[in-house]
Amino acid sequence: MLSLSDAEGHEHPVVIAALGTDSAEVVARGKSLQLSIAELGFYWYGDHLLLWRPGDAPTGKIAPGMNDPSV
Repeated sequence: MLSLSDAEGHEHPVVIAALGTDSAEVVARGKSLQLSIAELGFYWYGDHLLLWRPGDAPTGKIAPGMNDPSV
């Protein structure tokens, strides 16, 4: 999630739905918008929130060269 500021300085939370080399798809208030990276950078001042949920892989020791869901 990013916090974008409008011309009046009001902050608006948006979710990055897709990120390409030249553009980003953001979702705000249930609407999807396509913004160029330059435009996104103009309205974004660095505030962000990372949401993460751990996977379902079993916990255990891992080692170099392993190839299973826990790696």
